[in-house]
Amino acid sequence: MFALSVQMPKQWVRTTTRGIYTAEQISSAIHALESGTTIRQAGREFSIAEATIRLRMKTGSTEPTVLRRKSTFSRQQEGELSDHVLEVANLFYGMTPVE
Repeated sequence: MFALSVQMPKQWVRTTTRGIYTAEQISSAIHALESGTTIRQAGREFSIAEATIRLRMKTGSTEPTVLRRKSTFSRQQEGELSDHVLEVANLFYGMTPVE
């Protein structure tokens, strides 16, 4: 019938600038707040969200966080599960949702 030729991208390309800030930017924003600048002005000046500045002031952390989902399984659990799936597949036996 119809042949679809779709190529998957080889490398992921970031499309937003969300969460791109350095520890120096955060600490500079906090120092600006201590010298009398408002949170909104500091956010605009250093290109950091106001909520992020508030959180960093509250926790005292200046290191940027990684914006990704938390893993459901640990690396060890994931390895055990993949080994089990491969073992069961070699026996020509499927897995049930309970397993």
